[in-house]
Amino acid sequence: MTDKLVIGAELFHLTATTIGGKESTGFNIGAIYDFDEHHHLLLSAGRDFQNASASNLFSWYVGYQITY
Repeated sequence: MTDKLVIGAELFHLTATTIGGKESTGFNIGAIYDFDEHHHLLLSAGRDFQNASASNLFSWYVGYQITY
């Protein structure tokens, strides 16, 4: 998007981990904003759309990263 902002997305599918378990398919959308060379804001949000009530109705993440 810009020199300071990166946006990305992912689609994923997970097979059942147990016999009779449910598969899940979902997506996440994320962004990284660079305040400067060493300070970064990380954002992500997403959900499943296959068997969401059993696995992931909504998830989100906010992080602050310091790099050297």
